[in-house]
Amino acid sequence: MIPIDLLTLIKTSFFNPGELWRAMDLSKRKSIALYLMICFFTTIPYFSSGLFQYDVLASNMASTEAHLPTFTIENDQIIFEPTLEKAIVSKTDFVTLIIDPNQKYDDNLKTRAIEAAPIGIVFGKDAITVYTSNRPIAFNYKDLNGTTDQFIRSFLLQFSQIGWLFIPLLILFSFLAGLIEASFYLLYLTIFANLWTSFMRIRLPFAVNWKMIMTAAVVPMALLAIMNSFGIQPGAQTLILLIIVIYMYNKGIKSYLKNIT
Repeated sequence: MIPIDLLTLIKTSFFNPGELWRAMDLSKRKSIALYLMICFFTTIPYFSSGLFQYDVLASNMASTEAHLPTFTIENDQIIFEPTLEKAIVSKTDFVTLIIDPNQKYDDNLKTRAIEAAPIGIVFGKDAITVYTSNRPIAFNYKDLNGTTDQFIRSFLLQFSQIGWLFIPLLILFSFLAGLIEASFYLLYLTIFANLWTSFMRIRLPFAVNWKMIMTAAVVPMALLAIMNSFGIQPGAQTLILLIIVIYMYNKGIKSYLKNIT
């Protein structure tokens, strides 16, 4: 649990930046807690985006499955029930399905449809070809004798049933991405703060500036993270963060100088 005095310091420093200098005395334990809090906030947009993309992918796979006709592969050829009179084309954000064993669908339209989605599944004359990033992997019918549409359906529908595996992995990778982003911003802001105090002819240890920058940045970064999670991304976001944090930092430094003289 984050100590209440740390939360009080964050709140006080945000509404009264002159009190930011008190962050200089943060203990190692509280500094780590503050760092992890910032990492948590920067993780939120990655997790939110990943979860949304997963929901879209699962929905797209289910929609693709609904367009799949009944078929059996035997004697090195695919047999549909009922017999197809024209090509079947299903397009979603992630998946394009084209069933055209009689090669009636225009090749240019087929290419465009495949290129429009990350995953393409094409039932052709002699093979099922799966495209990932426009790279084809062909499965010849002669190697798939005995396969029915049920196998393909179960594969497509699996994406809506692997949440128990996907969610923990999403949390892990989202946290790693958030940790990298938080570390980059904090390092960038602390270096700028060091340069700022150098111009003011004040020498403070890097660790001290790091504590002050973390305290100043936590609320703005949290607000930006929440906005990003809802798809709201202000222009020049990094510049906005820099201006807010350095403004608070400057107020804190000036107040610190008054308290030591």
